[in-house]
Amino acid sequence: MTFATLPESVCVDANVFIAAFGPQEAFHEEASEFLVWMKERQVFFFEPDVVIFEVSSVLHRKALEEAGSSSETRQLLRLFFGLPLLLQWQEDIFLKAIAHAKKASSRSISDSLYLAVAESRGIPLVTLDDQLLRRGRASYRKVMTPRTFLDGFLPR
Repeated sequence: MTFATLPESVCVDANVFIAAFGPQEAFHEEASEFLVWMKERQVFFFEPDVVIFEVSSVLHRKALEEAGSSSETRQLLRLFFGLPLLLQWQEDIFLKAIAHAKKASSRSISDSLYLAVAESRGIPLVTLDDQLLRRGRASYRKVMTPRTFLDGFLPR
């Protein structure tokens, strides 16, 4: 997907933030490039409030497993908390998420919350989750990977 101009805001699945958290993560390079590029351009991140829980849970697990150094963890925290995150928890978003989860026969509402935020605001949803890409695109065309998003702006 290409855009005429850079969107002022996006919704980013927690898995993109998590992938950026270390070279051992799948899609680390793609996720890191995307987040740094977006931060440099001061794009706003409209997120469901669950993003804080999902990202902090992974950071906590990494700290327990000592998978990353404490300086690496601090650097990742600075990146994450340095982003212009705008948490969304309105009733209409929650109701849309329930409808999406029901339609997908999903017992979890987490992915549906990201889709509902993006759809409600008319902004791109960026994810690395294959299932969310397929399910999301069935009802909302602006669901894409970080690479697909960047390819709309970066010369290759």
